[in-house]
Amino acid sequence: MAQLISEKDTGVIGELAFSAEAMRHGYKVAQPLGDNEQFDLLLTAGGDRLYRVQVKSSANPLKDVYTYVIRRGKNKTKYSEVDVFALYMIPERIFFIIPRVEAADRTTIKLRALPRQSQWAIYRENWGIFESDLDGFENKRQNKRQNARTDN
Repeated sequence: MAQLISEKDTGVIGELAFSAEAMRHGYKVAQPLGDNEQFDLLLTAGGDRLYRVQVKSSANPLKDVYTYVIRRGKNKTKYSEVDVFALYMIPERIFFIIPRVEAADRTTIKLRALPRQSQWAIYRENWGIFESDLDGFENKRQNKRQNARTDN
């Protein structure tokens, strides 16, 4: 049986895995000094786009469900300075790359390695998000939601 991984090691594994995979996709990655920022890593794409990435990792699913806390601190404040959450399933070696705007007001996100009709399925290994302007992406999603409301 595998040994449980400490919370600190889980975070380091996720950040290193994200950095390595992002570099394999041709992106540049930097890490701010200290832990005073809301984000873990900075990713540059296309030379002119900069993304603030918060990596969350899980090594121990409960009944095949991985749970990620996406609020910080005792008061569960929002990650307002984050552009993207990279949620990593360590045993599966799978990332779900989710724009912060999609996380909305949730405090947690629960994922399965093989999502069936999950709303999160489109974000599995979603490396292409770094090829788009998140402001445009955010506006497009908001317009889609508004259109869905008016259609009902």
